[in-house]
Amino acid sequence: MPRIPLARLLPLFALCPACTSDGSGLGSAGTSTGVMPPDDLAPTAPDLAMPTTTAPDPSSTTAPEPEPATTTSGSSSTSAASPDTTSSSSGEPAGCGDGVLDPDEACDLGHLENSDHGACTIACQKAKCGDGLLWADHEDCDAGGDNNDQIYGGCKTTCKLAPHCGDGTLNGPEECDLAAKNGTGEHTLDGVPCSATCRHAGLVVFLSSVPYTGGQLGSAYGADSRCKQLAASVGLDSAQNFRAWISDYNSSPSTRFKPAVPGLPYVLLNGLRVAHDREQLMQSGPIVGITLTETGENLIDAWVWTDTSPDGMLEDSGLECKTWTSNSFEHKGRVGRSGVDKQDWALWQQWKVGKQWTSYLTLGCQKYNRLYCFEQ
Repeated sequence: MPRIPLARLLPLFALCPACTSDGSGLGSAGTSTGVMPPDDLAPTAPDLAMPTTTAPDPSSTTAPEPEPATTTSGSSSTSAASPDTTSSSSGEPAGCGDGVLDPDEACDLGHLENSDHGACTIACQKAKCGDGLLWADHEDCDAGGDNNDQIYGGCKTTCKLAPHCGDGTLNGPEECDLAAKNGTGEHTLDGVPCSATCRHAGLVVFLSSVPYTGGQLGSAYGADSRCKQLAASVGLDSAQNFRAWISDYNSSPSTRFKPAVPGLPYVLLNGLRVAHDREQLMQSGPIVGITLTETGENLIDAWVWTDTSPDGMLEDSGLECKTWTSNSFEHKGRVGRSGVDKQDWALWQQWKVGKQWTSYLTLGCQKYNRLYCFEQ
């Protein structure tokens, strides 16, 4: 279209004054809404540039799927997922105790009957030896994995008590076992009380199982060491407290033994009372012969190196094998007699009245004789 000069359009505006007030003519800015302005009056491209927004197509919009509902408490949230019903927080089957046998239960007698001391445990498992739970009226004990058939005082693999203090049988490290009488002070007529820990309520005396020449002892103190070694060899818990009833020029039981305790008896390892206390031993001698060794062997009429008088003093300074250092037949040592047959009344009275237990005869130091060992 040919361009029209502005000067030719001005008369037309004058003929239509009303066009300036309605929507069919020129606007208030002097611009026609129906007629394109001349090119030289049209705004440039940058002036017309406006930001544009593209609306989404409603037909192509996909609504997001709703998320599972959650409950938030504090800083944690709980999902609405279904709970786990296979087990409880304690490790027991979830239904244990309801009286209904579920697939993961060995038994279920209900909350009132399930018990760790009964046939069905609170974990709904059948009671059995080795589970570490004591099944009342069926097991004496149950230490679980510690059940052992070899340990004294323990629990056997059959859930029965192993040999122990109080079963009335002498075994293990026991000195005595009077069953229910342990610790009560009661005892047999010729015995001594047995403590609650199966120990004699008295001081142990034994005859050495090993004989020695006079010179093998070395001294009275050397004889003490022999007694300690023998006591330790059989597991006596007071092994280091033993002394030999023997004297030499330097010492004797009256000086080497610990102070006497009135009323504390001497006893053999089999429980027989040797003397009511040391005073009675020195005054009237043993009630029974000291014939039992630390190993349990009974040796009647065994000879024992002593050179000690009944009151615990050195008997003769010339009869101690030169302080127990000589093995020569030319040197002599005094010996006692362990005991005699009590059924032979005359022989027994001779032994008893003559104090033969500590002083019987003299022998050459090359001889092998035993020792009396006294606990202190």
